[in-house]
Amino acid sequence: MESGTKPGLQTQLILVLLLVSLMGLLVVGLVGAQTIEAQFKRMIAKNARNIALLVAEHPEIKKALSTPKGEEIIQPIAEKLRRETGVKSIIITDAEGRIYSHPITYELGTKFQEEEEGKVLEYLPQTKESQTIIGPSIRSKAPIIKDGVKVGEVIVDALVNEIQSTKYSLYGKLLLAIFAGLLVSVIAAAVLARRVKNIIYGMEPSEIALLLKQREGIIESIREGIIAIDSDSNITLINSSAQKLFGIDKDATGQPLEPILPGTSLSEVLRTGKAQWDVELNIRGKKFLAQLIPIYRGQNIAGAIGSFRDLTEIRAQAEQMTGVALYIDALRAQNHEFKNKLQTIAGLIQLEEHEKALSFISEITSAQQSQISFISKRFKNPSVGGILLGKSSRCSELGIEFSIDPDSFCSELEGFDNLSLIMIIGNLLENAIEAVQKLPKERRKIFFGLFEESGKIIIHVKDHGMGIAPEDLPHIFDKGFSTKENAQSRGYGLYNVKNRVEELGGDIEVESIPGEGTDFLVILPHRGDR
Repeated sequence: MESGTKPGLQTQLILVLLLVSLMGLLVVGLVGAQTIEAQFKRMIAKNARNIALLVAEHPEIKKALSTPKGEEIIQPIAEKLRRETGVKSIIITDAEGRIYSHPITYELGTKFQEEEEGKVLEYLPQTKESQTIIGPSIRSKAPIIKDGVKVGEVIVDALVNEIQSTKYSLYGKLLLAIFAGLLVSVIAAAVLARRVKNIIYGMEPSEIALLLKQREGIIESIREGIIAIDSDSNITLINSSAQKLFGIDKDATGQPLEPILPGTSLSEVLRTGKAQWDVELNIRGKKFLAQLIPIYRGQNIAGAIGSFRDLTEIRAQAEQMTGVALYIDALRAQNHEFKNKLQTIAGLIQLEEHEKALSFISEITSAQQSQISFISKRFKNPSVGGILLGKSSRCSELGIEFSIDPDSFCSELEGFDNLSLIMIIGNLLENAIEAVQKLPKERRKIFFGLFEESGKIIIHVKDHGMGIAPEDLPHIFDKGFSTKENAQSRGYGLYNVKNRVEELGGDIEVESIPGEGTDFLVILPHRGDR
């Protein structure tokens, strides 16, 4: 960047493109907001009009209107319709304006006072926004016609202020869309600016110096140990975290890596040119989680770099976060599930199938409460309960029958490795889901059981999938082995389960019948037995 306060070319390009994008998104957003509000009001007005017309044609209301004590018949009918449809008020009067139905009962029998200019035409309904004693509303009126003569009218009010929350929710989503658009614009602007910068031969020397200082600061500030080597396996970079983790001096820079720190696998990455992600390494008697990648200059390997974290520390931190992550997954799955159910309810309401909508709501509420109650009572460990709720919702979304043994029980498991337990359960259930999700409905079934017996934790997962071929069964716990499509990105779930079970001193057994399904049984020692 040039001296002074003038922004560089890259910054100017980003700002200009961002400003243009912001203006365009604001225009689209404002027009969209106005369209949403107008459409929403039209929908409410149409609904109020339909309700008014429906009430005006009600045979019992027509019959009871203008009869002695007619309000005793009309009021319960109108109030029932008001509660079912969710409007604020349904007022029914006779031709003289006497009120036969009103949400405020002491208004019954009084004279209805018109609160807006003009009255309903003799035989035509009308709908408009108005100011009533209960606030601003969308009011719809319809005449009650009996034997060709107007004998009364129906007034339906839907309060405007009661729909504000829904309108603001829609506006919020629109605002999120605008922010997402801005984010995309920023990314696109940055890419374009970088290409322009490359065309003019890159950065100025002052920028290079600044970036080098920043790079050094970042490398020294991160907690991971960072080690880089050149094409001759000599150390070119070692940050302070790596020095502390491995007990080596900064003077090691420039020296061969293997004699100083064997077991890092960086030399293997340098030889093969293949990155290794989330690999567990045993270095100087301690376990580390490493990310190892080759460094290329053009088509040639110029070196390799690795980051290292103490695996014991990672597992301790992950265990603290597991509960929150599981509940987030559960909520995400339930969000997808309930979105579909809400769409069903909305469709029933639009079709005016109110009884069916209420029945459907009652059915899904009862099922959900029953499931949550069972899991919370039988599984005292919140991490286990959280993952079961999440997997149950995922199965429901995929149309899979997820059964939990009614005799299952899990205590809080104080002192037990919760992270390992959740990893084992999660991988086995996900493996079962993948085994049945593409099968016919009658085959999409999963069974789960968790028990504590005689100082042992027993996990049982069974699916009704296609099973595992006899020749593949001995290899299912091998690293990278998979019988599924896209096998290059799979084959680590059961491998990790096997390793974690062995670390806990447990056993895992599998039985599979081709064409019928697969059974997994895990037995883990607990407390004094472990």
